Order: sequence, then C-alpha cells, then structure tokens
Amino acid sequence: MIRLNTDKKIRTANRHFFEGSGIRNCKEQKQRPFLVFRPTKTRMNVDLCFNTNDLLDMPDNTKVMAQWQGKSRSDFYRFTVRELKQHIADNPRQARQRI
Repeated sequence: MIRLNTDKKIRTANRHFFEGSGIRNCKEQKQRPFLVFRPTKTRMNVDLCFNTNDLLDMPDNTKVMAQWQGKSRSDFYRFTVRELKQHIADNPRQARQRI
C-alpha cells in the first residue's frame, strides 16, 4: 500500500538549512536546481539556477526556493538572495565551504 503525505509545507530557510544543505559548497545542483522567481507586471517567471555563485550575482530581493533532500522526504525552503548573503556575512566560512 502506498501512503501519500499531502501535508506539504514550504519552510523558511534558517541557519540549519544554510549550513546543512551544502548550499555553501557551490556544487552544481543538476537534480535539484534552485527555483528563482522573477515577477513582471503580467506574469511570474520561474528560472532555474544551478549553483550558488550565480545566485549571489542576482539582485538582493530575488526570491528563491530550494529543495533539501532528507532521508525519508525532501523539504522545500524559501529565502531571498539578501538572506543568503547575510548568512554568509554573519557566519565565517569553514574549511569545507567554498563561500
């Protein structure tokens, strides 16, 4: 029997996400790219971004959604480029991190 979990939530990114997800390692995210939301006057454009360096080049108010693969499920997290930059500024790079 297959059991479906319909209680899906998009979580707000926090330090646990930024440090644990590997977002600071700058690896290519080909299977779980970042979803970048760019609104216009008439529609919402959703672009794919495959690495963190490209995210950091975007405007600070750009909204992003990322998938973090867990052991039994994957969760989606939302944040802005400004929040990512602030986290990087507040938390110095560790040995295994590129940014």
